[in-house]
Amino acid sequence: MKNNKFYSPIKSLINLILTGERKIDQDSQLITVVQGFTDSLSSNNSDDYNIYILIHIEEFLSSCSQEEKVDIIKVLFDNEDLITGVLFINRLTDSKSLKENDFSDTLNSTLASYIIDNEVHPILTFSFYFYIESISKITIVNGQMTKSDYKKIIEFHSIKRDLKKLFSF
Repeated sequence: MKNNKFYSPIKSLINLILTGERKIDQDSQLITVVQGFTDSLSSNNSDDYNIYILIHIEEFLSSCSQEEKVDIIKVLFDNEDLITGVLFINRLTDSKSLKENDFSDTLNSTLASYIIDNEVHPILTFSFYFYIESISKITIVNGQMTKSDYKKIIEFHSIKRDLKKLFSF
């Protein structure tokens, strides 16, 4: 399965969530996971969003370079089912009635605000949350994960997939 280069910011995002750093030493056979991530797994009710992950996604998106932002948008368009679902949920939670152009107008406005003003709309945050949520299922032993598990996570989160495959990790 070939990974597109524009998925590279996702690796940095996952690294940030797992280790607190955008880049990690991949020479080691074990990768140390930050306590905040481990704590978020044990304290998170499975029916709730993982606040630790959401905060780190927003922090990451806010700190992206222009080149990374372009790649982020490419990832979203490559996984249009996901962002469409988030847009739909966003409109359902809004009390306004849906109109024909609402989805495209909201998406265009959200992406323009992100690129131009560095505004991270919840639509972006939740789109990536649902994209990478499966990292909460990784096996952590004594605050570490294996290099092979890490590689599987990065590979899984570096490809286009449909909603059926999204939850199959």
